[in-house]
Amino acid sequence: MSEQPYLKIMKVEWVYNPKYGDDRICKCSHPYYRHFDTYEEMSNVGCKYCGCRNFEEMTPYDKKVINNRVIESYNNAIENGHDMDNKDIWDIVWDMKECDADLEIYDQRFLYKMVEDYRASKTK
Repeated sequence: MSEQPYLKIMKVEWVYNPKYGDDRICKCSHPYYRHFDTYEEMSNVGCKYCGCRNFEEMTPYDKKVINNRVIESYNNAIENGHDMDNKDIWDIVWDMKECDADLEIYDQRFLYKMVEDYRASKTK
């Protein structure tokens, strides 16, 4: 008889790599460590903030696409009569996340930095 008494099943498990770098940013804009459960031995749970299932590091191109969307949203608000240059950056970020479906998933600190950088570039 050629059958074996046990079936061998091999699994691939994606686990946290402490040497990878906790502050590396995913395409979803959240840090690497946010994709793991710190209370459950860093089990791979996906991003706790947006539902992104797998960490994929953000590329410079990804960041540029998001930045262009932030700038477009900012300038659209100005065209619609909003005084964006004198508004608190946190208020701008919350308004962008609320009104722009393309930006709602991104981390507010990530968007804050983009708005802050854009404002600074406008004053140069």
